[in-house]
Amino acid sequence: MVAKELDVIVVGAGIGGIAAASELAKNGLKVVVLEARDRLGGRLFTDRKSGSKPYELGCSWLHESVDNPLLKIALDNDIKVTYDDGSIAFYDKNGPLDGSKELGPAASDFNAFASIYFADHSEDISYGELINLFIKQHPTLTQVQKEEVPALLEFPQVGKGLESSQLSGKLAFNGGGKGRDLAVPGGYDAIYNAIKKPIGDENIILNSPVESVETDNEKGTVRVHTAGGDVYTAKYAIITAPLGVLKHNDIKFIPQLPTSLTQAIESGAVGNTGKVYFEFDEVFWPADVDKILFAGEPIPVVISNWYKYNGEKKHPGLYLITPPPLTAKLEQDHTLAFDALKPVLEALRTDKSKPVPTPTKVTTSKWSVDPYSRGSYATYTVGYDLDKAVGAFETGAGHVRFAGEHTILRGASFTHGAYRSGLREAAFILKQLKSRL
Repeated sequence: MVAKELDVIVVGAGIGGIAAASELAKNGLKVVVLEARDRLGGRLFTDRKSGSKPYELGCSWLHESVDNPLLKIALDNDIKVTYDDGSIAFYDKNGPLDGSKELGPAASDFNAFASIYFADHSEDISYGELINLFIKQHPTLTQVQKEEVPALLEFPQVGKGLESSQLSGKLAFNGGGKGRDLAVPGGYDAIYNAIKKPIGDENIILNSPVESVETDNEKGTVRVHTAGGDVYTAKYAIITAPLGVLKHNDIKFIPQLPTSLTQAIESGAVGNTGKVYFEFDEVFWPADVDKILFAGEPIPVVISNWYKYNGEKKHPGLYLITPPPLTAKLEQDHTLAFDALKPVLEALRTDKSKPVPTPTKVTTSKWSVDPYSRGSYATYTVGYDLDKAVGAFETGAGHVRFAGEHTILRGASFTHGAYRSGLREAAFILKQLKSRL
């Protein structure tokens, strides 16, 4: 099939792609969205089938809520959002951490130390090295703090999806300081659907993996070929495929992309942050806590009290956010999750005389084994030049444009960053087409 000529082809129906397509459609352009999967949303994936209530297998929060345009969309559409950080507990394998050790206050000095260190040193070092320097150079840490604070500082490897020895010390905290996080108890997909409204369903084609993108510079057109043999022609294409897909060369670009873009793709890294949902017949953890940060052995884990929010205090359950390399193991085989994380769950028990009950449901994310994501989201290795890479993506390749969480500085790696990048590319194309009239 060869489709009639369009104004814009959007590759990928994640929030970046759908934001771009919606904005273009609102302005009267002929747009088609090609999505490889059999569902919408990309890495925004509200699973309404696996659990008693929705599971967020992709993005869960409106991060940086003071600077997050998705919050206004939620409020304008009466979509419930809530802060879920009112009570945060710190645990290790023995249970709640002993407050008398003052580990939290000692760890809080680390951000200041990191800022001062990189003000004095231009060269990047790993996040793990930065922790070691902090412990070594801090003048007032007790011996107990020196032994136990490092475990509290390991949580960025959960959020960034990269082990501390590989994670950029400079960029480990990129994305912080712009407001608290908001959960969407009824399902993040409600925000996505609100954004999608201007696009007719007939303009979104599912099960259409893109194999190649061919630019004809003389004609000023782009031809997009799908695995099913369909060909679409347009004045512009916006590629919102995840960085992991681009790095794997799953989409062939003809002619080859400029060196600046290939370097941006090759130098970027993809994290392996995963999620595990457990449901149980009973609540055995502190029922009113919002989040638990589990430090130390066997692994650092961020635990959200799903029971309190999505579960509406009717369905006992937790979800755990896992770091690499455990994420890949559990995403390949979800049946390993309970045994792998049982030591963490045992530490949460309010009654240590009772064993952890067997979960009634176990569901994991699949981003590392999904050929249409190949990882969770963009992350930062030591020495990575984020500004340079984003500059290349923003410049694009003529009529081939790029959007997604890996292509933007403001909201980088977050859902709202992807959304903003889609609007950016829509604005660029609208300006270019208007100038030709």
